[in-house]
Amino acid sequence: MQSSVNTGTTQRRLILIRHAKAMEEDVGGDHARQLSERGLADAAALGEWLSAQGLVPDAALCSTATRTRQTLAAITKNIPTILSDRLYLASTNDMLSQIQATDDAVTTLMVVAHNPGSHSLLGQLVGSYANEEDADRLLLKFPTSACAVMEFNAAHWKEIAPNSATLALLRY
Repeated sequence: MQSSVNTGTTQRRLILIRHAKAMEEDVGGDHARQLSERGLADAAALGEWLSAQGLVPDAALCSTATRTRQTLAAITKNIPTILSDRLYLASTNDMLSQIQATDDAVTTLMVVAHNPGSHSLLGQLVGSYANEEDADRLLLKFPTSACAVMEFNAAHWKEIAPNSATLALLRY
């Protein structure tokens, strides 16, 4: 079940995505792991869903890991992207500081990263839910190809803080 997007007073929107399903091993190590066939299909389906929801990011922050870059490429094309080594297996605080440093010209930001940081960040930022059913789902997991759309009543990204988001949409 998905809730509707509330655009009334929202000034910032964050689309948080956990990378799609990756291969179990890669000779180049964890950072070089590529998406599996399922992961490629799941990422493409997520891109179609985002498009159907009218969710087009102004910019993206993406981990430099192969699986996150492949996820982003399957979801959307031609948006300004910052690749960040700091997003690879980042802590919640590291992720939040990168979001807070986003240029205020960006109103909708997509972040493609990893767990456990993504799930932890989501739990930290969300203060209210557009759909109460999502509150229980959020606590349980944030699997591969999961997407959370958070809305903030904030004029600047630096104002994004714990419990300041409304979880508008949650897609597994």
